[in-house]
Amino acid sequence: MLPDLVKKSKLAPGVSVLADKGYCSKKNSNYLVEQGLIDGIMLKAQKGQKLTERQREFNNLISKTRCLIERTFGSIRRWFAGGRCRYRGLKRTHTQNILEAMAYNLKRMPGLLMLQGAK
Repeated sequence: MLPDLVKKSKLAPGVSVLADKGYCSKKNSNYLVEQGLIDGIMLKAQKGQKLTERQREFNNLISKTRCLIERTFGSIRRWFAGGRCRYRGLKRTHTQNILEAMAYNLKRMPGLLMLQGAK
């Protein structure tokens, strides 16, 4: 799936592509290098082996960036039971996702305004 996603997104060369361990494969890594993109796929331990210290540090570095984005989806799932398709059809599901994102922004707005006022 990764090559299709990268093609659709039309990323410029030199952009870092971050992904979870599910995308960890030589094929995906080689594809990113061929496209001139930076490989930011988290590494997965081989069966019966542990990750080296350097590999753990690499995963930790990626996690720090990914968590900022993943936190949004986790909050939507927790607050609004998001992540489930309640409707049939792509248009209705897309509308559901847009409404969940709007609700997320509205729920966070008071806290963001308080932080802004404190500065």
